[in-house]
Formats: sequence, C-alpha cells, structure tokens
Amino acid sequence: MKTVSFKHKTWDVAADLHFPPDFDETKSYPAIVVAHPISSCKEQTSGVHAARLAELGYVALAFDASTQGASGGPGRYLEDPALRVEDFRCAADYLVTLPYVDADRIGVLGICGGGGYAVNAAMTERRFKAVATIVAANYGRLCREGNMTPDAAITAMEAISAQRTAEARGAETAITSYIPRSVADLKATGITDVDVSEAVDYYTTPRGQKARLAQQSERDQHRRRLQLGCFPHGRSAADPALADHHRRRSAGGLRFLSRRVRALRQGAFREEEPDDRAGGDALRHV
Repeated sequence: MKTVSFKHKTWDVAADLHFPPDFDETKSYPAIVVAHPISSCKEQTSGVHAARLAELGYVALAFDASTQGASGGPGRYLEDPALRVEDFRCAADYLVTLPYVDADRIGVLGICGGGGYAVNAAMTERRFKAVATIVAANYGRLCREGNMTPDAAITAMEAISAQRTAEARGAETAITSYIPRSVADLKATGITDVDVSEAVDYYTTPRGQKARLAQQSERDQHRRRLQLGCFPHGRSAADPALADHHRRRSAGGLRFLSRRVRALRQGAFREEEPDDRAGGDALRHV
C-alpha cells in the first residue's frame, strides 16, 4: 500500500493506493475507486474492501472525501453531494496518469452513502466501466424521508433555517450525532435496532474508531442533501428489495436523529464541541 494524494480543484484529496500481490509497475492492471460511507474515512470500511480487491488483482484507490479525514477542501467535515461526486471524477483523473493502470478497465465501488455517490458519478463519468455498491444509500432520499413522517423534509428545512438565523445573530454552531456517541449513550436512548447497535459498536469503539477523523457536517450541507437524487427515478437501487432493506436499516438511526432535531427546535439542545474521534457520528448543523 502507498499513501498518495490527488487534486480536487485547488486542494489535495488524501488516498491509499493498494497493490496486487507481486505488483510489477511494467504491467497493466484494472483499477477500482473505493468510496467510504457518509462522513467516514479511508481507514475504515473502504480501506478494508480496497485491500481485499488488491488481493484479487486490482489496483484499488481508497480516498478520504473532500473536507473529511486527511483531505483538504473548503471547510471541514462537509457532507456536500456535489463535492462527493466530483471526488470520483478527480480520482479517475489521477488513475489515468498511472502507467500501470489500464485506463479502459477502471471501475468504482461505493459503500453505504458512498454507494449512492458512486452510482451518481458513474451516470456521467464514462471512464468508469463498471459500478458496484455495498448497501447503497441514496442519502438525499434518506434525508428527505427523515423519520418517515409526511412532513419530515419540511421539518428538517425549518430547523435548518432557524439554526442559520440563530447563528447569523451570533449563536454557537450546533453539533448533533448520526448515532449515539458511545455504547453507554446507546443504552440510554433505549434503541435496540441491530444496525444502530452495530454501527455504535464499530464506529465508537477501538474496532473501527480512528483518531482525528471526526464525522460531522455542516447543517447547511443538509439542505443540499435534501435535494440530492443519487439514482434515476428516485430509486434507491435497481432492486426494490434493496431499497426497502436500507429503509428499514436506516430507520433506527433516523429515529435517533429526529429526536435530536426536535430538541434543537424546542431550544433544549446542548451545544457540543466537535468530537475528533472518528466514529461515524457527529453532524454539525449550520
């Protein structure tokens, strides 16, 4: 493995390049761009899959999304769909400059939210000859559905607008979480959903937690995510069963997040400092 970087506009995107066994620079290899979940980092799930793909004979590029992890960008910890999708194109720009990468055999793999972005990027980036996803999530749709109530999107936008007004008048930036910040916090919420429990077990414990890589994003970016459609016709995947599965999978975490949004609207929210433990959990509201 080699740590590298590539350009996205004026900043550097941090990445790890994984090589096949007995790698030979004089040969030509197929390559795969591997994208991490929402507000994750290349050392977590995407790095695991990139390493396995390399074992199978691919050159695999796992990168930190712009403004996240060790990557640069305009601000920090933004989950901005436009930036996320453009990252894929910039990754392709980088791969085609490598003499040992076959430019006609570049694919893309996205995990969770990264899967939604991967599909969106592949719709127009013709250098990607194959696209695969793992539990792909249309993050825009998930944000619009929220806690599954009819007015979820409007409620979220009202909360965003109210918070922006408060901060324009001098209030502190509000921080909330995608998931409980610890196993103890999870128990306090009373949530027993298996996917939320497993996310807490992975992202907030030494098993998957990475120092310095807080997972958070600005509330203003949430407004943009509400407008995102990763898949044609608003479908979360080609297979409706996968869409239904991910809806059920996300429900527990969304219920947790919706509680925090309600608390914010009611003025009962506790301001928190950004948590620099990577864990998959902080969401900054702007």
